[in-house]
Amino acid sequence: MDFKWLAVCALGVSSVLPLAAEGVLPLPGKWVQGPCSATSKLELDGNKVTGMNVIPRQNLKFTRYSADKVIAPVTGDFAAAAQLKYECKDKLFLGAVYFQLVDSANKVIAYAGMVDGWEKVSGRIAAGISGSKASPKRQDLPYNGVLSLEIIRQKGKYTVSVNGSPVISADGSTAPVRRIRLVYQADKRPGAHFGTFEFADVDIKPLAADAPARFSVFDEAPKGGFSGAWTAVRELNTNGLIVEDTPQGMTIAGFKNINDKAPNKSAQFMLRRNVPAAAGDFTALLDMAWDLPADRRFMGMANIQLVNSKNQVIASSGITDGWIGGAARLSGGIGKEYFKARADVADAGGMVFRIERRNGTVNVYAGARQLLSKNDIKDSVVSVRVLFGQNFYRDADGNNLSKPGRIIVKRVAFDAK
Repeated sequence: MDFKWLAVCALGVSSVLPLAAEGVLPLPGKWVQGPCSATSKLELDGNKVTGMNVIPRQNLKFTRYSADKVIAPVTGDFAAAAQLKYECKDKLFLGAVYFQLVDSANKVIAYAGMVDGWEKVSGRIAAGISGSKASPKRQDLPYNGVLSLEIIRQKGKYTVSVNGSPVISADGSTAPVRRIRLVYQADKRPGAHFGTFEFADVDIKPLAADAPARFSVFDEAPKGGFSGAWTAVRELNTNGLIVEDTPQGMTIAGFKNINDKAPNKSAQFMLRRNVPAAAGDFTALLDMAWDLPADRRFMGMANIQLVNSKNQVIASSGITDGWIGGAARLSGGIGKEYFKARADVADAGGMVFRIERRNGTVNVYAGARQLLSKNDIKDSVVSVRVLFGQNFYRDADGNNLSKPGRIIVKRVAFDAK
């Protein structure tokens, strides 16, 4: 099957000029109609794109609509991200949906998304970098799901990640980014249908400063459990972690002697590591991966916390899931301010969770994505905590239906100036 049109449309310059239209997508910011082929309008259901109108054109095998957000030039290193929730329903969806970054010459410099040009199978992850022939390994997708898309440029090198895992990396364009483009494409073959696609949390920001090459306070890759420098400070309905050493890192497979019949509706195990009071700049990180039950019965949390002398949490970052049958989500906080946007994570994935303070401003990151930022945070960090938990969900007979999942802790580190 000739499916070259997908690659041509994903990475290149469209010959069709944008029309002057505003508000073509109900997303934050100003979205205008970009390059289109054989269509001029999206069909919407709230924030969801459910289809496109079709303008008859001979010799065109597809319909393509682009929505552009014109932005102030983003130069140098950056991190761009978007969440894509999709419902293709079945194998008869044929097309593609992309998150693209575009320069002032209207050229796509990098993209990520999904593509399906095969009538008898589901779609696959798609990614590309201008000037590179590299392509992602084949990764088939379920008919319905959520993709966390991320494009990072650092010193001219691009890394495109999907659900926290890099899928392609190569040198690319150093041109400023001038547009964020969301592209919807549909094959016009008989019997094919469109799906439902919803983008959220679409953003691009300068890349955060690199983490220190050497963490001066501690830098630990746990094996067989956390080192003796850590003290258990919370044992709620459990008295320890079930750990396994795997090639990926120390894996938390569950909780010891868990009491899922207790009135408290969770089991939690928290460890604390004291550090010399850090009143100035600092960086803390938790490099973590996870493999959660495919039936979405994981309910729980895993995060890193920084604590002051009053035992109050200065900031935190990690994942949480309080929804039986739903996906886990990114979580973070600075004091009493919490990350409120919905950002689902894949059932299997991983990323570095980082908290830093620079000149009094605390920033919380999940991967390259900035979750929160707050100025004038003066509290000294006196301890680092890690929290792992499982929430309980009971049926009518009182039986717990939730599962703990597998959390892989690769590294925990702290640096202070």
